[in-house]
Amino acid sequence: MNNGLKTYLRLLDYGRKYWFVFSIGVLAMLIFAVTDTGFAFLIKILTDSFAGNIDSFDTGDLKWVLPVGVIIIFIIRGISGFFSTYNMSWISRHVIRRVRSDVYQKFLYLPTSFLDQKSNADLLSKVIFNIEQVSESTANVLTVLIRDSLTIIVLSIYMVYLSPMLSAVIFAAAPVIALIVKILSTLFRRYSERIQDSMSDVTHAIKETLQNHRIIKIFNGQNEESDRFNEVNEANRHHHMKLLRTKAIGDALTIFIASLGVGVVVYVASLDNVLDSMTVGDFSGFITAMVLVMTPLK
Repeated sequence: MNNGLKTYLRLLDYGRKYWFVFSIGVLAMLIFAVTDTGFAFLIKILTDSFAGNIDSFDTGDLKWVLPVGVIIIFIIRGISGFFSTYNMSWISRHVIRRVRSDVYQKFLYLPTSFLDQKSNADLLSKVIFNIEQVSESTANVLTVLIRDSLTIIVLSIYMVYLSPMLSAVIFAAAPVIALIVKILSTLFRRYSERIQDSMSDVTHAIKETLQNHRIIKIFNGQNEESDRFNEVNEANRHHHMKLLRTKAIGDALTIFIASLGVGVVVYVASLDNVLDSMTVGDFSGFITAMVLVMTPLK
């Protein structure tokens, strides 16, 4: 078991006592995922009504059914989105509080020899920054893993329901996207560790300056200290930009792969046997679901 997975499992163990709040958050995420499919379904109904292919509602009924349906969907989406985000953040803050408390208690009983060998700024950075970043990342991972995965699953089921053939074309791109995600997750973890180390260096430089300001002034060491701080500060910025650049490239690659699938879908949809098996509403609903699934894929 790699260190990253061990860290996630330990953090999840801290959050185990908040299972009820977590369950409500997961339920809210499921409802959130269903609203996307509901919107795609309304687009299908609307398009079929324009094409005269629907008998479920009268034209007069559609004038109020569709607007009211859109409003209801977005109200439910807003409420479920709030609870899914708030509940996970609530759990995350409690986990951060508990981890910091445990680390602080550990500091109180560490041997003096250990504390003498370690940089105070490095230990301080771990308590203030590292714990915050790791716990927040875990909460974000859980939110993305659950809510986005549920959204993809529900939309995929709806696409298969509308057209198994077109869905197979989209699913053919899934292994490539999964490979990209695996590579990006490795890079994200690597750059995150470097950011944590660079933040420790920044904290150390500031702490030394504040503690030794008299000595710095006596020996006119302002320029040297400024150069040293600028070096570690620039290293921190550089690592952050690597992380952001990797994320931007990953998003672009995912969209590109998905766009190839969209192009193939449009081509396959123009074939006679596919045209005969789908209404205009089915196709518009499928395209809507396919567009909506791209956001969680990123």
